[in-house]
Amino acid sequence: MKLKLHYVFILFFLFGKGNESFAQENRLKNSNQILNVSNLLTVTQWNSLFPNRAGTQAGHPQGYTQDFYSYANLNQAVDEMSDYLVQIRKKPGVWGELTTITKKSTNVTYNYSQVDSYWQANP
Repeated sequence: MKLKLHYVFILFFLFGKGNESFAQENRLKNSNQILNVSNLLTVTQWNSLFPNRAGTQAGHPQGYTQDFYSYANLNQAVDEMSDYLVQIRKKPGVWGELTTITKKSTNVTYNYSQVDSYWQANP
């Protein structure tokens, strides 16, 4: 799971650049269609961006024989990660942040980070 997060970060930095207005614009533009990786990046583009992935060539120094960072694995990771909703709540002037993760398909929610009672008591 941890390694699959790399795919999400790659897409975030390639296309999102941390810009919330970009994300809002894409949500509005694609509200009636499911946004998937193939709408953003083709197999050919992926292979030209990352031509020397571990497992794509014989004789890799660490002995990789499978292409873990393949386009198919990228698609699978994006599909799996799209089932999660992550909320990060911060409060001005209060130390800490509360990170809540919800799996949408099961509606199971848990807190990834804990905050102290002072954080809870201050709006």
